Amino acid sequence: MQRLLEAFGTEVKIFYVNGLPLPNDAPDDHSKVCELRELMLWSEDQI
Repeated sequence: MQRLLEAFGTEVKIFYVNGLPLPNDAPDDHSKVCELRELMLWSEDQI
């Protein structure tokens, strides 16, 4: 999927959920939570 999207000229970033805590199970400044928030703000769409 990544190669196909890049062939259309899109920039692709992949988020790996390993280490992402369950909801309400970690502070808001947890590194994986912050990474996911930054990617969500950056993106125009998610697949």
